[in-house]
Amino acid sequence: MLVGNVNYISLTDLAKYANPEDPSGVIRNWMSSKNSFDFYSLWEEINNENFNSVESHRIKINEVPYNRFTMTPNR
Repeated sequence: MLVGNVNYISLTDLAKYANPEDPSGVIRNWMSSKNSFDFYSLWEEINNENFNSVESHRIKINEVPYNRFTMTPNR
């Protein structure tokens, strides 16, 4: 996707390609991995002045290491 003079990769477009029937499932699975959580938590910490780093750390310690962890865009 081109915005201005900058190319962006759309996670939604990739998910639709991977699974046209349930792209949200692809995103949910990606977001729920430990490495992904580390990546987007760091991105939010750098780019979002309202990022709740205390809650992020709590999730990382108490939920991410276990199979019950599910992250969604709304969460």
